[in-house]
Amino acid sequence: MVVPDDQGPNMEMRAFIAVVLSLGVMVGYQYLFAPVPLQPGPREVVEAESPEPLNLSEIEVPAAVSGDEETKETTDITSPAIVSGDRAMQVTLETERYRMLLDNRGGLITSVELIGFDADFGGPLELVVNQPGLAPTGLLTLTTPESPDTASAPNQAQYRMTIDGFEPNSLVRAEKPVTVRWQWVDPNGWSVDKQLTVNPSGYLSDLTINVESPTDTPMFIMLGPGLEMQADNGRTGIYLMSGAVLFDGTEIEHLTDADLEAPDVRLINLAWGGIQSPYFAALFVPEAPVSVYIASVPAAEPIVNQAATEEGVEQTGGPGTRAMFGVELQNGNPISTPLYIGPKDYSLLIAEGHGLERAVDYGFFRVLARPVAVTLEKLYEVTGNYGLAIILATFGVRLIFFPLSQKSMKSMRKMQQLQPQMNAIRAKFKGVKDAQKRQEMNVQVMQLYK
Repeated sequence: MVVPDDQGPNMEMRAFIAVVLSLGVMVGYQYLFAPVPLQPGPREVVEAESPEPLNLSEIEVPAAVSGDEETKETTDITSPAIVSGDRAMQVTLETERYRMLLDNRGGLITSVELIGFDADFGGPLELVVNQPGLAPTGLLTLTTPESPDTASAPNQAQYRMTIDGFEPNSLVRAEKPVTVRWQWVDPNGWSVDKQLTVNPSGYLSDLTINVESPTDTPMFIMLGPGLEMQADNGRTGIYLMSGAVLFDGTEIEHLTDADLEAPDVRLINLAWGGIQSPYFAALFVPEAPVSVYIASVPAAEPIVNQAATEEGVEQTGGPGTRAMFGVELQNGNPISTPLYIGPKDYSLLIAEGHGLERAVDYGFFRVLARPVAVTLEKLYEVTGNYGLAIILATFGVRLIFFPLSQKSMKSMRKMQQLQPQMNAIRAKFKGVKDAQKRQEMNVQVMQLYK
């Protein structure tokens, strides 16, 4: 006999009412009690002085001397450079997306602060690991894996740095594409020319580099070591570098700390590759067959995140590592490659092209995770609050699966109603060991489900 359900409103209706009430409370709070966001104060702007063009044709090349003096002049590494900067210079290049600190010491990018992203410990989000007192630091260093000291001269040299052919001021705001150029030539056979054309509205720049060296040792232009935030005390933040990534146009390869225990040089048809954290990436995009150099170095400072520190010690025996990724240069032959430095935002990466959106790793459930992520992004654009976006997304999923949930609830209630009859049948055949009688019990139970 079926027992009628007299428990009042069903569970599904109560769950639906609870979700609606929660949504009402959240919306009401957002519009009635939410704090007014702080407005950033005015920034001090450095007025640009009238630039003076550089006339490279006026560079004086020292005359050659004869005999032993000539040999000494061409072999002494302390000889004065033919092309170099006359003073130390650091320039902040500001675009819509980031503030980039350019240094003529080594011809490097020593800081990239992303506009619109804040560090968890306060202040701007810093992507470049720059450890004072340790050379080389910053992005675009030169590395010779077979002979580490070979590239020390260009990495420590003082370059001539210009922006669109002029000596820049301390702050340059880019409202159109601008070209940063680092040049250094010395009498010992070194000639380095780096050119970076920056897009003011995006994260993708164009890099061209030409290096002539007095050695045949393979040389690489590097990203890293590491890509993470830094606290004011110089220690690393929670965005611990998670390794390197390579994409050949078909397959993507993520390399973790364990994969980078031994340096790796490989020839690959590289669509793009570089270093990454869970949320940001710095990538070369050569789209050509190149040799790449992948390695890691120990983190010089303890990691602020205690859990990450303990995990790093357990896995590697140290406080963590920082990945490095480089593309090989051809002695005397310039190479060109786009350079991406920015967030792993799916929509932004698609807009930049080159298949960069594959850098976003959705894991095994990519087919399901991607639509959910897009839905949350669209809801956030409307609400401006991720908490509210998650509630709305949950409510939407609940509505989509409401018919299935309703059917499941009805089935559960029917099982509850049949439970007394099932218990009675089991009690009737309790202790019966005869197989035929047991079969009869199962038949009677199955008839209840019909």
